[in-house]
Amino acid sequence: MHPIPLRLRPSSAPVLGPASAVLVPGHDPRIWLAEAAAWPDLASRDVRFFVLPVSLSDPRPGGALILPGSGQTVSASARAVPCDPVFPGVWTLRGAELLPALTKEEAARLFVFPTTLIHPALGLIGWELQDALAPHQLFSLPRQTRGASWEMAVTGPPSQPRLTSIHLNLENADLSFLEEAGSGIGDKSHRDFTTTQTAGDKLLNAMGDAAA
Repeated sequence: MHPIPLRLRPSSAPVLGPASAVLVPGHDPRIWLAEAAAWPDLASRDVRFFVLPVSLSDPRPGGALILPGSGQTVSASARAVPCDPVFPGVWTLRGAELLPALTKEEAARLFVFPTTLIHPALGLIGWELQDALAPHQLFSLPRQTRGASWEMAVTGPPSQPRLTSIHLNLENADLSFLEEAGSGIGDKSHRDFTTTQTAGDKLLNAMGDAAA
């Protein structure tokens, strides 16, 4: 059995009216949120965003498929492309027809992801349930800037004051070991430690050690 590739072609019967999903091109989440914000009658907790890549070789965000919620429809703005379901959980861009025609059983075997978009340029894109993003997940804190070149060193924390003295806290300290520390000091004359040998004495001592 030879596999038959799926393809899209322009539909001869244009579809009008609200859509059950929209595709918003662009990498900026603010554009995606602005599209969903134009649907005031929908609860924001029901809106789900599925991020598309730029291309098959570039995983950066290139757009978002926005689903307003189960059984709900919306009107797409000028920046968005309305999408229509061809099977449960499977969408194509409005005005596109999927060929060859598939039965429900064939579609269930082919489209294994809970949410799938058949894109004319990117092909088949599927998402797991955990890939869906809620509106609040697209918000982030503003990026902190240093206000200077990243090639320059950043001033570190201030240094501690210079150490000028040390104070020992000897309160309740056991100093009994110091009582005998001075014994033996001054018992001998300093001459006992400064007596030096002459060169002749050193030679005689060396000869005596050799003879022994």
